[in-house]
Amino acid sequence: MLKFSPRKIIISALIAIVAAAAVLIFFKYQAPKKKIVEPSKKEIAAAGLFGDTYVNPRIGFTIHPPKDWAIDERGQLGTFTVFVPENPGPQDDLTSITVITEPVANLDDYTRETRTRLPEILNNFKLMENRRVALGKYEGQLIGGSFIFKDIPVRTLRLIVVKDNRGYNITATALQSVWSKIKDTVEESLLTFRP
Repeated sequence: MLKFSPRKIIISALIAIVAAAAVLIFFKYQAPKKKIVEPSKKEIAAAGLFGDTYVNPRIGFTIHPPKDWAIDERGQLGTFTVFVPENPGPQDDLTSITVITEPVANLDDYTRETRTRLPEILNNFKLMENRRVALGKYEGQLIGGSFIFKDIPVRTLRLIVVKDNRGYNITATALQSVWSKIKDTVEESLLTFRP
């Protein structure tokens, strides 16, 4: 039979308490894992997005634009591709999804830079959404908000993605008055983007 002296028992107990405290402190102060949301194919199909896949080999991306939206590749305003409703109504003047790209270091820096620039370039910009999303094997950042354009309230939702030091900024924009009708569709469209 093993005999333990009171001193060995106290030292063993102290070591166990310190180890338990270290484990608790580690888990309490460990950085939280980023929550990543991946849309299911069923959700995308329910949004009516599985029309033709748009492929842009020049800058390297694919996306499923909303069904019945037209494609404009003229490069106006620094964009590479613009998607707009094919049969726009009177409220669709600002409704679009645009794709731009620029050299960047990484997703976190590009997200931070974009969030800093938005209030500088969009009148009265208010951040309303900021969350990490999964895009297949890539991560992206959704940044949503509102701003004023010529005294008209506008909503925007942009997806930020980085691959091989190339930042992609895919932005959906529409008048506040029609945003609730198209938000789910344009968000699901943005989430089909792959660099």
